[in-house]
Amino acid sequence: MAELTHVDLRRSRVVAATAVCAVVGLLLLLSLLGRLIGLRTDRDARQSEVAELVALVVRFPLPQNLTLPRLLWVLVTFAAIALILYGSLTGLRRSVPARQGALTVFLLGWCCTALAVFAGGYLSMCADRLMWPGLEFSSQAIGYLLPRSGVWALAFAWVGGVGAAVAYSATARNAAPVLAADGRRAAVSAGLAAAAFAVLLGVFGSLGHARLRLDLPGMIYFPDPVSGSSPGISFVLLALMIIIGFVALALLLGVALRRSGVGGAFVLGWGFAVLVAGGVGIVRNVAVLIWELVKGEKDAPFYWTQLGDGAAFGLLTGWVVGLVAAVVMSRK
Repeated sequence: MAELTHVDLRRSRVVAATAVCAVVGLLLLLSLLGRLIGLRTDRDARQSEVAELVALVVRFPLPQNLTLPRLLWVLVTFAAIALILYGSLTGLRRSVPARQGALTVFLLGWCCTALAVFAGGYLSMCADRLMWPGLEFSSQAIGYLLPRSGVWALAFAWVGGVGAAVAYSATARNAAPVLAADGRRAAVSAGLAAAAFAVLLGVFGSLGHARLRLDLPGMIYFPDPVSGSSPGISFVLLALMIIIGFVALALLLGVALRRSGVGGAFVLGWGFAVLVAGGVGIVRNVAVLIWELVKGEKDAPFYWTQLGDGAAFGLLTGWVVGLVAAVVMSRK
């Protein structure tokens, strides 16, 4: 039986504020550094794929042309990230256990930061050329922006997790009341949430394999089939990615939910769906690289796009995973 305790509000505010300062501070530092050394994120820069990925991460959230109106959107981006991260971490203080709480705080910080950066990434593009001067919710805009936001979320989520865990460990231990959590229930919750994620991968991936495409963003059909492969190979790869996604998510949640409450289960399920879907995207891209070598083609695919598509797929569907985990954890 794991012991759960309520972190007091004052301590949770210190933890949340530290995570916000770490994330926003690093974003501001890297974006200014990228601007000073002249990194560019547009295709006209004619740079390698690795350089483009580095520029994409480092320049976030500053646009190419920084004017005063665009600067206002940048400030809105920072404010959205700070408010979402601060509010979610303070609100989840009852999900932190009395024992090994630093690990749970790190995981919660990671997930909350990933979701906050997703929201901030979408807003930041209001200051760039595609959405200027305001929000756009077309299929093209969402299909372009969310994968990039996914890369940003995976790149910076660890900063919020580390900042929150360090602040939690540095503050005094409180003497709040102790609650009990059922380890068996946590395992069942992890298994059912992972099964829901596997079903989502199978359903939407099958739509892409069946070429049943509508006017929707590309990440909806994640994971895409390998172009030019036979139906048999395509099906085997899809099944492999579903199995990898199920096992990875079940293992992560199986560890995390033993030390978490109901609210934490929802956020952890959603955040880990983003992480695991991004990992499935890497697996899919490795399959593409191998297939390109088998066919003898020299042109390698743009390797980070499936990583972003996977993270975006996790954002759009991960709430289902979190909801399943939370519902099972709430049952007595």
